[in-house]
Amino acid sequence: MKLKGKGVSPGIAIGPVRLYEKNIIDIPEHKVTDTDKETEKFQTARSIVL
Repeated sequence: MKLKGKGVSPGIAIGPVRLYEKNIIDIPEHKVTDTDKETEKFQTARSIVL
């Protein structure tokens, strides 16, 4: 198997190969009419992940 890419450090590496594939997320656009409600939804989601 031959892999191409940028070397991030000199030398030889031994171990399992992990391939990175960038995920492309499609986020649909929509108009917001109630900005207070959207701000509240954002703050709630933010508090869950932080």
